[in-house]
Amino acid sequence: MGSKVLEALAACEQKLILVRTRSGAEVRGRLVTFDEYMNLSLEDAEEIVEGKEPRQIGSTHVKGDNLSFIVLSE
Repeated sequence: MGSKVLEALAACEQKLILVRTRSGAEVRGRLVTFDEYMNLSLEDAEEIVEGKEPRQIGSTHVKGDNLSFIVLSE
């Protein structure tokens, strides 16, 4: 993974992000930490399903090899 990508992620720490997994699931939460494999730890996370109210899931982890994209929400 390129250092530019990891630098961009580091700039997002403690900020609200939206991630989509390869299965199409979307999770929004505050990025707490990540590693060189882009495994993410989120707090205050919620699952986003189109047409439904967000479901609070609290703290969660998303494996880097399961990511489709990451968006800075703030």
